[in-house]
Formats: sequence, C-alpha cells, structure tokens
Amino acid sequence: AWDDARQFIARERSLLLPVGLATYGVGALLHLLILPDASSKAPVTVGPWMLWLIPVILIVSTGHLAVSRIALRPGNSIEESFMAAFRLLPRALGVFIAVGIAIGLIGSILALLGGGLTLMLGLGAANARVMATASVIVLGFWAMVRIALLWPILADRECRAVQAITFSLAVTRGHAFGLAGLLVTSIIVYQLLAVALKLAGGSLLMLFANLVGRPALAAVLEAVLLAGFEALFWTAWTVFAARLYVRMTR
Repeated sequence: AWDDARQFIARERSLLLPVGLATYGVGALLHLLILPDASSKAPVTVGPWMLWLIPVILIVSTGHLAVSRIALRPGNSIEESFMAAFRLLPRALGVFIAVGIAIGLIGSILALLGGGLTLMLGLGAANARVMATASVIVLGFWAMVRIALLWPILADRECRAVQAITFSLAVTRGHAFGLAGLLVTSIIVYQLLAVALKLAGGSLLMLFANLVGRPALAAVLEAVLLAGFEALFWTAWTVFAARLYVRMTR
C-alpha cells in the first residue's frame, strides 16, 4: 500500500501539492499563529482565540476529503475534488461529532467504573484517577484504530453517519493490531521530523531574523516552515490511507 501511495504521489504531485498546501498548509499555519505563546509560563486558558479553531477544523477536514477524493478517483481535477469535499463536509463533520459524543459517553462510563473499582479495592484516590485516565486513553486509541480509514470511506461511499461508522468497523475488523502499529509508527515519525525541523530550521530562521533586525519575524517564518511540513506529511498520509482502504476493500 505504501509503494502504491508513493508512486501515486510522484505521478499526481501536481494535483496533490496545491490541494495539500491550500488545506493542510493553511490550516496548520492558522493554528500555529493563533496558539498562545508556548514560551510563556502562563497556562493556556479558554478564550476567544479558540474560536479560530473552527475555521482550522473546516479547512483541514476539507483537505482530508479533497485529497482522499483525488487518491480514490485519479481522473478528478482539483476543482472537482474541492466541490466533492465541500458537498461532503457537513456529513463528515456530523460523523465525527457523533463519534466524539459516543467516545465521550463511553469514556465517562469506563472512567467511573475503573475509578470506582479502584476505590473499592482500597487502592486510594490517586490510583483511582490513574485508572480512570488510563481507561479513557485506551478507549480513545482503540477508537482511533477503528476509524483510521473513515476519511477515505466518507470520500468514496458518500454514505450516512451510521453506515460510514459501521463500514469502518467492518473494514478494520481483524486488522486492529496492524493499524495500531501503523498509527504509533506514524506518530513517532511525525514527532521526530517535526522536532528535527523545528530545531534545525528554527535556529537558521532565528539567525536570519536577527541579521535583518526583525527578531519577531522568526516566529512567523518558523510557523510557515512547520505549516509546509504539515501539508506534505498529511497529504502523504491521507493518500496512503486512501490506497490502503482500496486494497482492504477491493
């Protein structure tokens, strides 16, 4: 599936790169620019700045659908892919809202059961909190594995929320461990690349900003650099997920 995705990216990069930069890149740049200053020691608080997360979610979700559409239907143009993504976006958001609510409800029940059982065994409140948190983390990761192919499913089948979730569970049945390993590997690779790019590129950009007498420019340039990386990484990942979905269902 990865070889297939790599060949597809090389062949269709003229379509994928503009879409990835216009969606993942713009969304990542906006997200990086609105985040509170990570260097300050003040805790991140809920505020009006969080409203900017709404357009970030919409832009990135459009990217998932548009890139998946290109990967699944190579004959589509950029315009056709975006039109399909805009048409499917409300349905896709509804699916993920439904999944989020379900995970929240089930996670709350598991947290209460795990914490309550720990208290009943006399292991203390601290261990009860650890057990409750662990229950939610395990459920969240399991959900990530079982809906790992949900974006290509939504882009391909154009089905309703319940049908999309049911089909995702059916497709990933029996492949949970493989998909879990794939997700963990991708997270590690993403973090390593992002940290390396930030350390190396950030230092050079800071030097450049100081040379031109605009130290504040370094943060903006670093955000642009990281947004470009995000665009490339998530475009490649989305194509891979789409090609993997094709091989698992056809």
